[in-house]
Amino acid sequence: MLTNLTQQQWRLVIQLVRLYRARPIAKLSELLQGEGRLLLYLLEQQGQRVAPSTASHNLGLSRPRITYILNALRRKGYVDVNPNKFDRRKVDIVLTPKGRDCAMRHKRELEYLLNQLSQQLGNDEMEQLIRLLTHINQMIHLLPTNTEERK
Repeated sequence: MLTNLTQQQWRLVIQLVRLYRARPIAKLSELLQGEGRLLLYLLEQQGQRVAPSTASHNLGLSRPRITYILNALRRKGYVDVNPNKFDRRKVDIVLTPKGRDCAMRHKRELEYLLNQLSQQLGNDEMEQLIRLLTHINQMIHLLPTNTEERK
C-alpha cells in the first residue's frame, strides 16, 4: 500500500483523513462547492440577473458544470432562468424567494462554522492557517496528479 511514506507523511495522511471525515468540514465543503457556492454567489448579486457565463467565469467553474448546477437548482425552485432582455438568445439567472431563503440559510451556516473555527483557533493560529493554506494553494498546481506525469 503506502509503504514508502515517512512517519511525518503518515501523520499528515492520518490528519487529512480525520479532517476529511469531520462533519463541519463536510458541511463547509457542501457550502463552498456546487449548488451552495452558486447560491451564495447569486445572493451576493442582490437580486441582479446574472448570465450563466458570468457565473462560470467568476466562480471558476466550467460552463457545463454551471449548467448542471443550474438545472438542479431550477428543479428545486431555487432559481429562475429567463431570456435576457437585450439578447433573446441568452438567458439570465436570478434567485427565487425560495432560493434566497436557502442561500441565506447557507450563509448563516457558513458564518457560524467560520466563527466557531476563529474562536477555537484565535487570531494567531487563524493567520497561521491562512498563510499555510495560501502557500499550499500557490504550489499545489505544480504537483503532478499521477505517476505517469512524474516520469
